[in-house]
Amino acid sequence: MNELYVFYAIPKTGGTTINKALINKLNSDESFMLVNDKYSEYKLLSNEDKGKIKFIAGHRSSYQLINDNPGREIKFITFFREPAKQIISHYNFQMNSKFEKPISFKRWYYLHNLRNPQASHLMRRFRGDFLKSFLVTKKDTDAIKELLQSFYFVGVTEHIDMDAPLIFKTFNIQKADLIRKKVAGQHYTIFEELNNDLRMKLNKENKYDFDLYTFAQKLREDFYKSNSDMP
Repeated sequence: MNELYVFYAIPKTGGTTINKALINKLNSDESFMLVNDKYSEYKLLSNEDKGKIKFIAGHRSSYQLINDNPGREIKFITFFREPAKQIISHYNFQMNSKFEKPISFKRWYYLHNLRNPQASHLMRRFRGDFLKSFLVTKKDTDAIKELLQSFYFVGVTEHIDMDAPLIFKTFNIQKADLIRKKVAGQHYTIFEELNNDLRMKLNKENKYDFDLYTFAQKLREDFYKSNSDMP
């Protein structure tokens, strides 16, 4: 079977950290492609050239890759993060962007009408439902759970130091360094810290993301139990 491994990064779940490590190791390897800005280029490849690509990563990878690779077994990998942490990370990232004028977290959160962003991203990328930007239902969450059960691996950001090496081995990389770029320092400001009250509030208001985050932890545990003999 001509397998294709695809790492789909939900924003602010550690994808950039993993993608940078993959690029550092595989940038010159014709079997690897980062599709963030090259998806249209990828679609124009011949089936023969697509068949040479064994590993794909990027925020723009999606279930469309199945249609683009008939006859291949597509093995998807993704990560989930505790909703409160993911949302705060998203806010701090945007406030550090040169395109954003800093505003309070409270104002940003309600202006963006941000609810269950991790579920929303999966609905758009893997179910083609672009109307799910702001409204996710329990029915959608159940559909996403069914989808995730077909993935090769679902990790959680809080265990990225353990889970990332698994991805590297999957991509035929024996060792790679995780370099976390977006941390407090000279060029990155923390505009909002996560305290217990805010954490509880955000996890409650993004209950479907929290449900999926809990489900991801179970899938992760099941994977390691089923693959206990992995090196």
